[in-house]
Amino acid sequence: MTRSPATGLPVVVTLDLEPDLRVIGRDGATSWSGVDPTIATIERWRADLPGAAVHWAWRCDPAIAEAHGDPGWALARWRGQIVEATTRGDAVGVHPHFWRWSDPLGTFVVDAADDAWKAECIERSVTTFTRVVGRPPQTCQIGDGYFDAAILGALVEHRIGIDLTLEPGAARRERHVRTELTTGTIPDRARVPRVPFHPKPRNPLRAGRRGASPLWEIPLTTSTEPLVVDGVVVDPPGTVALLGLAPSRFRHAVTTGLAASVAAGAPYLNVMGRSDAGADAGLTEHTVRNLEWLRTGMRGLAEPWGEVRFVTPDRLLDLLGLTRA
Repeated sequence: MTRSPATGLPVVVTLDLEPDLRVIGRDGATSWSGVDPTIATIERWRADLPGAAVHWAWRCDPAIAEAHGDPGWALARWRGQIVEATTRGDAVGVHPHFWRWSDPLGTFVVDAADDAWKAECIERSVTTFTRVVGRPPQTCQIGDGYFDAAILGALVEHRIGIDLTLEPGAARRERHVRTELTTGTIPDRARVPRVPFHPKPRNPLRAGRRGASPLWEIPLTTSTEPLVVDGVVVDPPGTVALLGLAPSRFRHAVTTGLAASVAAGAPYLNVMGRSDAGADAGLTEHTVRNLEWLRTGMRGLAEPWGEVRFVTPDRLLDLLGLTRA
């Protein structure tokens, strides 16, 4: 059944707040220099957008404890901004990665093959957030697109109500970055629905009946077809609408992804950015241009539903009528 938004086209903008580098150190010198510029970029962008909300997802997993001595280091460092964001109606959640320190190798490894470790990373993220912020998180976005029954089980156990991890159309991958050390694989997401759904407990890449899981999965907006430039595939199907992409690439992911969600029966966008972009002038410029295009340049795309509305994940579900179904 097609679900038209009550008023406007709902758009979730998720910002992952994390260190500048993917592979961090253990000496306390890990840089988070992109966080403040990212927050400033968002606040300038929505200064004249009354009621615009965003979704902030913070790293507070065991790797952050290895780097700073406390997994809640960043939450404590930016606690004032987190309180302010919550007060103004933003959503604030967690962004667990599965990095694990290896003494023999002297570096971090993404250990996605160990179900107990994945559950621990999620548990530490949730308990740390609760301790520092003073309330449990309600949302999650898992790092690098990993998702399986063990991850879903841990999220449900810790009462996460909404996850925003899955990338419809993306192929199976051995690892997120070719040169990194990893275990496990990122699953084939070719058949992930392009509408919010309750995952099947044993096969969470598929939609189960309502009530199959208490968790809502809100898939990211991804491209449905390759972007080809001068005969070369620049972005394969399943490329996420990432704010740091060059504008032409971002718009391709948004336009094809929105068309797919409309065809699937739930018109919405779920785009994301990362705070490492705030540490790079070129990525910051892309982010600014893409945010502005979402606000003013895609009015034609949103015309069937009226205005574009920047909302929290739970509000998106409400506008689509899913929480009342």
